[in-house]
Amino acid sequence: MGASQGRTAGFTRHELPGLRVHVRPDPRFKRVTAVLAWQMPLAAETASPFALLPRLLRRGTRRHPDLPSLERALADLYGAHLGVGVEKMGDRHLATLTLTWPAGRFVPGAAGPGEALARRALGLLLEVFAEPYLEGEGFPAQRVEEERTAQIQRIRALVNDKASYALRHCVEHLCAGEPYGISELGDPDRLATLDGEDLVRLHRRVRAVAPLDLLVTGPVEPGAVVEAVAEAWAARGGGPREVLELPPPVIRGPRPEPRRVEETLPMEQGWLVLGLRAPIGFDHPLRPALEMYNGILGGFVHSKLFMNVRERASLAYSAWSRLVRGKGLILAMAGIDPRRRADAEAIMLRQIDDMAAGRIDDRELEATRRSLVNGLRSDQDQPAAVIRTALESLVYGHDEDPEAAIARLHEVGRDEVRQVAQQVGLDTVYFLHGGTPAADGGAGRGGDRAAGGDGGR
Repeated sequence: MGASQGRTAGFTRHELPGLRVHVRPDPRFKRVTAVLAWQMPLAAETASPFALLPRLLRRGTRRHPDLPSLERALADLYGAHLGVGVEKMGDRHLATLTLTWPAGRFVPGAAGPGEALARRALGLLLEVFAEPYLEGEGFPAQRVEEERTAQIQRIRALVNDKASYALRHCVEHLCAGEPYGISELGDPDRLATLDGEDLVRLHRRVRAVAPLDLLVTGPVEPGAVVEAVAEAWAARGGGPREVLELPPPVIRGPRPEPRRVEETLPMEQGWLVLGLRAPIGFDHPLRPALEMYNGILGGFVHSKLFMNVRERASLAYSAWSRLVRGKGLILAMAGIDPRRRADAEAIMLRQIDDMAAGRIDDRELEATRRSLVNGLRSDQDQPAAVIRTALESLVYGHDEDPEAAIARLHEVGRDEVRQVAQQVGLDTVYFLHGGTPAADGGAGRGGDRAAGGDGGR
């Protein structure tokens, strides 16, 4: 059994040969949640097969070669659920297999905290990752065809949610030339060319060199979990590996002159996105103040964007901002009448200028602090959020203990928020609209233009 090697976001860390195991016992939960996560650099040449791989792993294993067989194995674990996920975190591509099953005390006839059930469940999770069902030297051709077609359809369907579409395309321009500008979902043209052997090659690469972490929380006994994982991992060929050293994310300030991009799609409203940057990464001492900055600017209903753009000026039916914590990015967004674009942009920019000048009142400061702290405390009641916090700590190499994060938020004052505000700058202005000529002139003229986007980026 691997010896304890410290803690990560409340999880005790154990090092097994080629696999890190993180356990956080919590008797409050009725189910056990286990997430197996692997990371690789986010790159155009690997993004498409990486996005597809977890979905193919979910289709079957050597012992359970098809979906009906795998579903029966999950049913035998008293209604266990197996899900997959792919996202980008910083400049890394992250994939997950998530297995949940009922805690031992809710299983008829189970004794203790359910060690036998946990052993079977963890064994199945590692089996799905390490022993996929193959035909010859590749994943079955029919499954590859089905999954790549479904993935292309998911990408094409993004155009139906105009707000998400605008955010994604703003990020492409905001982070052009950086890994974060690449879609974590892959590229439709590249996906269409993939075959089963391409995906097996990537799977072998992941098994050989990708950082691999297993996080488990719920009513579990840590020693029994680590012992079960060690046994299952060894039985499936796990052992010492030469794990890749992945580079830290690109952190930079805004470009000297903001880039302006307009795109048209058939639609009535418009979405205006201001892409802001600050040279403040996940482990920067001012990052808690950056979170406060985002909350005051547009993170909550008391924020400056909501109150001034939507409520007072009635220029937007939605106005808010989002922080990409590991990159120092803030995406300030408003859904507007395209004819009022210049007015809306001017008021949005005024809020940014006001914060740089320190015009932040006590109500905004304290309401934001309460909202952020309440969010962190609420996260501790949700296994998925607990595990995500730990994953961010692993990806960014900076322990994010929730109680310590709350304590730091309580220490942030107006001066620190202003210090952050003076480092935040406008990098990219993205405007998605239906082609209606602007009636109010001014902001937004010129710049790059794109017409009829295909939703596939």
